[in-house]
Amino acid sequence: MAILNRQEIEDAASLIDANLAYARLRQVDLRHRNLAGVNLSHADLREALLVGADLTGATLRFARLDGADLTGAILRETILFKADLSGAILMQACLDGADLREAVLELAILSQASLQCADLRNAVLKQASLVRVDLTHALLTLANLALADLGQASLREADLGGVNLAGAELMGADLQGASLRGADLRGSHLQGARLVDASLSWANLRGADLTGADMTGVNLDAAILADTILVDAVLAGALLGETTLTEEQRRQVKVLPGGLGGVLLWSKVVRHWQDKSRSDHV
Repeated sequence: MAILNRQEIEDAASLIDANLAYARLRQVDLRHRNLAGVNLSHADLREALLVGADLTGATLRFARLDGADLTGAILRETILFKADLSGAILMQACLDGADLREAVLELAILSQASLQCADLRNAVLKQASLVRVDLTHALLTLANLALADLGQASLREADLGGVNLAGAELMGADLQGASLRGADLRGSHLQGARLVDASLSWANLRGADLTGADMTGVNLDAAILADTILVDAVLAGALLGETTLTEEQRRQVKVLPGGLGGVLLWSKVVRHWQDKSRSDHV
């Protein structure tokens, strides 16, 4: 396809599989256009209007999309390696299977977007809005999600090894079967989160709030739980390994690994020592 200028690109009847690498398309209007398979590597698409656009299988390596509006866009299996999507709007967009390795999505809005099986390894999503996002089976190892909002997000079976979730909002999130080995969860908010069969080995949960969290079968071996709030958390069948709970945390927990509630277990311990003290004085 011949090299097109900006106006020709906006007016073209079809851009499927077009080669638009390095194109300067800042604030271009391509709403609801079919851009499947298009090559936009290194393109400047800052503040572009791509609402409802179909970018299935497109290549946007190193592209600049900061501030772009991709609401409802289809980016299934799109290559966005090292793309800059800072502050971009991707609400309800479909990014299933997309390659977002090392992409920058700081302050991006991805609420209710679908990123099933997406590759976000080493991506930067600091302070991004990911409310109700679907990250089932996604790869997020070493990604930076500090202060991100993942309220009610689905992260089932996702790989979050070594991820930075410090101060992140994860209230009501579904992390069943997820791997968070070595993750930084300091000061994170996990109230009511579902962590059934998740792995939190070597994770740092210092100051995290897990009030009412379902941690049935969770792996907490070598995890840091200093100042972690576990009020009404369920730890039935949990693997603690080298990790120990403080007396206060044992009282907080609703169901401990052994099956007893924290308050009930503590009362049994107190009664044991009271009975022992009485027998010693007889």
